[in-house]
Amino acid sequence: MKRWSTQVGTELQSPWAFLGEVVRPLAAIDVQNHEETDWDSDVSVRAGFQLESPSFKSTKLQLLGEYFDGHSPNGQFFERTIRYVGFGAHVYF
Repeated sequence: MKRWSTQVGTELQSPWAFLGEVVRPLAAIDVQNHEETDWDSDVSVRAGFQLESPSFKSTKLQLLGEYFDGHSPNGQFFERTIRYVGFGAHVYF
C-alpha cells in the first residue's frame, strides 16, 4: 500500500442543552484521501443528540445517525467503494 494520505474533520456541539440541560445536538464530518485510491475522498458524516447529566459531567450517551461514502476501511478491501447509512449509540464514562 502507498504511504501518503490526508485527513480533515470537525465536530460541532451545540453550546446549549435542552430539555432540562440533558439533550445537546451535535454533528461531525471526517474526510480522508489516500494515495492508493488515487486521492478519491472518503466521507463520513454523523449527526444526532448527546444525552448528558448535569450531575455527572463525564458520563454521556450519544445517539447518532451516520452516512459513509467512500472506499472500504477494511484492509485488503480498500479498492471496493461502499456507501451506507446507519445508527449508533456511543457511551462515555
